[in-house]
Amino acid sequence: DQHAVDSVAMLLFDAASNPTQQMKLPPGSMLSPGVGVHNFDTFIPATILRQRLGSDRHLSSWWDERHHLGMDPLEDGLRRDRMLGRLWFYHHSEQIRAAIAGAVQRATAIDPERAVAVDDRTRAVLPVYIACSTVGGTGSSGFLEVVAAVHAATPVGWYPRIRAFLLLPGAFEGQAGRAVGGDVLLARHKANAYGFFKE
Repeated sequence: DQHAVDSVAMLLFDAASNPTQQMKLPPGSMLSPGVGVHNFDTFIPATILRQRLGSDRHLSSWWDERHHLGMDPLEDGLRRDRMLGRLWFYHHSEQIRAAIAGAVQRATAIDPERAVAVDDRTRAVLPVYIACSTVGGTGSSGFLEVVAAVHAATPVGWYPRIRAFLLLPGAFEGQAGRAVGGDVLLARHKANAYGFFKE
């Protein structure tokens, strides 16, 4: 019914602000107005680190200062770099959490009795589906942050039942194999996926 339709929320997070790098939909299709697409502002890692690294204890505890960064803004994604992915999610953490909280609020506005109950019948289920790649800089590094934000935003009386659809290195093998330096690219994909699943 309409209550169920109104409770559906969809979010897209992407570090690519360059339109040529963003998601391409099949001809004739489009995203519905209710879909939240979040690219945020242009991401300049060197500037962020210069501004925050000395005063931000948490950032200093995990950022590897041996990591070389250029001064250019990153508009075409995070270059399959998990460290940059962590920085992107950390820098935009308040915006990401707010977007997820808004989506959860919309999804749980439905009467809990209309939702499917969990086994113990004491809480309503909030179905959450996360689709991401395990090989790039964004999905490989931000999955746990998104899961944590969903749990934090879920209201009392609800249980987030999270299902993940994960793209493994094999999904990109053909394209990467045809690229210049394909062997290096494939090795980076596998390393990122290993780091993703180890976490």
